[in-house]
Amino acid sequence: MMKTNFNALLALAPHKDITAINKFITSSCFTCTGQDTLSFIRKMGYRFNLSDTSVYIGLVKKQFEEACTKFGDTVEIDFFCDVAGTKYFEDFMAVYDKDSFYQEMINFNPDFNYTGNLKSIRSRAFTAVREKDLQNPGEGISYLIGALENALKKIGVNPEDDMNGMTKSLRMAMSIMNDIGGMQFYLPKGDLLKRVVNKIDIYTDSYTMGTQQLAIKYGVSFKAIILVIKSVKQAMKEYEGK
Repeated sequence: MMKTNFNALLALAPHKDITAINKFITSSCFTCTGQDTLSFIRKMGYRFNLSDTSVYIGLVKKQFEEACTKFGDTVEIDFFCDVAGTKYFEDFMAVYDKDSFYQEMINFNPDFNYTGNLKSIRSRAFTAVREKDLQNPGEGISYLIGALENALKKIGVNPEDDMNGMTKSLRMAMSIMNDIGGMQFYLPKGDLLKRVVNKIDIYTDSYTMGTQQLAIKYGVSFKAIILVIKSVKQAMKEYEGK
């Protein structure tokens, strides 16, 4: 089952699937065919047609040329792909050469935002899986997150603010674990948290995509998808006491 029309997805920006589709288009230097792009969009689980796909490619190319005309070769493609084709492109253009650019771009980055009607489900699932999957590594992660929460509070930042289903303190913990995990401190590598996030992505998408589409999108087997969905449901059941 396809998720929804791609145009409807654009209205939910920022979204990681929009970024992925824009990166597919820009990575070919806009030489990808409409059919190739349409196939990629459908692989991501969205309905669209060839005519509208060609129009969308043209729009992204036009916006990229507009950005390059205004800012030269300094345009950062990753940030551009977060906003291209969406209502946030003009905001991107307005702040690109400002000192506050990187702070502003957090608002348009799907890693820091999660929109859509599955937000509460995703949040519940993440909390449950995090509790279950992070039990075995010991208390090191809990101590680290606690310290980061206190540090954020001291500078007036809410550590519980949502960042794509993760709190700010947990996002910082992942960054630190990526840098020093398994070395100076008794912490696992950040891959552990990445696996948790990947599980939640699969589980959330399962509400709108079939098992076959999920297997194609995430590059894993049918069986792996089913096992992930079952494990997340079980974690939620145990955590919520149902």
